Amino acid sequence: MSTVIPRGNKFLARFRVTGYPSKSKTFATEKAGHDWLKEHEEKVTKDTYVDAGALAKKTFGELIDKYIEDATLLRPLGESKRFALAAIRKALGSERATNITSLRLIGYVKSRMQQGAGGVTINMDIGFIKDVLTHARLMYKSIDLDIFLDVRQFMKQIKLKTKSTGRDRRPIEAEIAALKDYFRNKKRQKIPMWDIIDFAIFTTMRVAEICRIRWDDVNYKDQTVIIRDRKDPQEKIGNDQVVPVLDDAWKILTSQPKSDDRIFPYKEATISTIFPRACKELGIVDLHFHDFRHEGTSQLFEILRYEIQEVAVFTGHKDWAMLKRYVHLRAKDLHFDRHGNRRKRRDIAPELLLAAA
Repeated sequence: MSTVIPRGNKFLARFRVTGYPSKSKTFATEKAGHDWLKEHEEKVTKDTYVDAGALAKKTFGELIDKYIEDATLLRPLGESKRFALAAIRKALGSERATNITSLRLIGYVKSRMQQGAGGVTINMDIGFIKDVLTHARLMYKSIDLDIFLDVRQFMKQIKLKTKSTGRDRRPIEAEIAALKDYFRNKKRQKIPMWDIIDFAIFTTMRVAEICRIRWDDVNYKDQTVIIRDRKDPQEKIGNDQVVPVLDDAWKILTSQPKSDDRIFPYKEATISTIFPRACKELGIVDLHFHDFRHEGTSQLFEILRYEIQEVAVFTGHKDWAMLKRYVHLRAKDLHFDRHGNRRKRRDIAPELLLAAA
C-alpha cells in the first residue's frame, strides 16, 4: 500500500504496489508526495509504468535463460528456436536488460544484415527477442514492448523482406538421373542417395523425416509409416502422423537393410552437405534437396490425380494455404483428370441453354 508519512519537516512518499518494484522519495510538502504517488499509480492503471532501476542488475542473457527455463517446463524448444536463442545470447547476452531499446535492436538488425543474414532470419530473431521480453515483463513491469513497433517500422522502411519467397524450382528428369548416377559411382559413398532421392520424391518427406522414421513404426499390413514429431507451425512435439507409403516408395523402404532402429540411419547434416556438393560438381544450378518435396507434391496432383485433402495426408499440411506453396502444376498436364481421361465440359441439355439465355 502506498503511503505518505511525515519525516522531520519533510514527507516521505512510499510507492508499494504488488508486482511492481517499490520505491520512495522525500518531498517538502505532503501534497507533492501524494501527487508523485498518484502519477505512478496512474501509470500502473494504464499499464505504462516504467522503472529502469528494476532491471538495472539483470543482463539480457539472464532473461533469455529464465525464458528457456520456463518455456521448457512441459516440452523442449524446437531446434531452430534453440539455436537462434543461443546465437542471440552470444550477441546480446552481456547487455544490461535496460539497454535493449529500439535503437539497440535496430543496431542488431543492421549487424545481422552485415553478417549476411536474410530478412526472414532477422525477423525470426526479433520475434524470439520479443518472446523473451514478453515473458520477462511478467516479472518486470518496466519492460516496454512498444520498442518492437519501432524495429518493425525500421525493417519496413529499408524494405527488408521478412517473408520467405516461395520457390518454384523443380528438378528435371535428367538432373535426377545425373545425381543418382553420381552417387552410385562414388566408390566411398556409403549413403544410398539414389534411394533417398527417389524416396523423398515418392513420399514428399523432408530429409530430417527420412532420417528419423523407424522400423517399429512401419505398418506392413496398411503399407504406412509414422512420422514422429512432424514439423508444424503450432506444435511439433507430439505431432505424430501416419502417412501412406505408395508402391514405388514401399519397394525402396523394404529393400533397406535392418542394421539400425532407423530405416535410413544417416545424419541429416551429412546429406545436407554432400547433396549441394554433388550439384556443384554436376553443374546443376539452384537445386535444393527440399525441392524434391515440392516435386513429389506436384506429382501427386499431376500424375496420380489426388485431391487436396488426400495430398495433405502425405505432406502433413493442415490447410490449402500452406500446401499450395509446394504445388507447381504444369499447364499441359491439366488436360487430364485423375483417371487419365481427357477433361471435357459436361453435355448440357439444349433446353437448359435456352433457359439460361
